[in-house]
Amino acid sequence: MSKVIREYEDRWVLPLRGTHVTDIAVRGGNLTLRVDSGIEIRVGMDAELTPGSIARKDGQLRPLEEMDFELVQQALASEILSCVVGKSGALRIVFRSGWKLVVASDRGGAGTSIVEGTIPLWTRGGGLSSALGYPVRDMNEGRPAGDD
Repeated sequence: MSKVIREYEDRWVLPLRGTHVTDIAVRGGNLTLRVDSGIEIRVGMDAELTPGSIARKDGQLRPLEEMDFELVQQALASEILSCVVGKSGALRIVFRSGWKLVVASDRGGAGTSIVEGTIPLWTRGGGLSSALGYPVRDMNEGRPAGDD
């Protein structure tokens, strides 16, 4: 797995493609997904799941807190195809199972973060962290961010 984060004007694409969710638990009011790369994804129970298109707004977005935990486990115990975090605080993860996990930028999302060990990679309130040393490639310019 490449550890390069791709940066666009309004979002970052985190290097989680091809990783697999190995553990799903509810801890402290958050849903925690442990990924085989050592990453943990934590979202509030107001995060939403959908089996359909996010763009269509067809009413299939369902808050985790309203779903049966067994269905949540079945939906998310899968390979991650895409993990996008918005500079606005939004989060979208697409799974091979066809399900999408979404934290909208205008929803609570308390505790939403992506961490490796105890070090944050991304937090909803603080954005992207450089503490893990992942290189960031500026996709708007086609060169690593900070290179002049």
